[in-house]
Amino acid sequence: KFDSFADAFKETITTVLLQEEKNLLSLIEARKLIEIELAGIAAAQCHERVMLPLYNTLETMEECRNNQEEFILADEEFHLNIAKIAGNQILVVFLQALLTILRPYRMSLVRAPKEMGYIDKVHREIYHSIIKGDVENARAKMNEHLNYQIKQLVDKITTTPEGSSNADKHDISTKETGLNEPERR
Repeated sequence: KFDSFADAFKETITTVLLQEEKNLLSLIEARKLIEIELAGIAAAQCHERVMLPLYNTLETMEECRNNQEEFILADEEFHLNIAKIAGNQILVVFLQALLTILRPYRMSLVRAPKEMGYIDKVHREIYHSIIKGDVENARAKMNEHLNYQIKQLVDKITTTPEGSSNADKHDISTKETGLNEPERR
């Protein structure tokens, strides 16, 4: 019975979020707020029998790091497994909706091998914080990880592609972020 409610909730929230004016930074901020708390809750409630799916997705991410699509899907599963460990099905569904909406933006990021090494490292730190039950470190590492992703996305949408004018850059930043450029004095 709850699964059908969760599916209906996910469909509804995804539809609502997609119909609203796209505000990428608001979506990312919502993800960040939810995931930092979920990491802390997961660390507080963690026990060994629920850690295997999280460990498996960590391994999968590292194995498919050269395939952007597979990596992003495994990364989403890693974050959803943390939410599942935290035990709040509504937040799991809400996070699924956010990750689905953010997927195209995340897929567009090209990552250098050095960046992938950092991403692997911080995912392992999140994992170890959770299995050790270190609530504050789990929150801190998730915050660090999501701040890094925010920086990557903001850098991408505010960088003018070669051959583009400043007008094109402004158009991207206002359409995709929902932010208006500050008025010049």
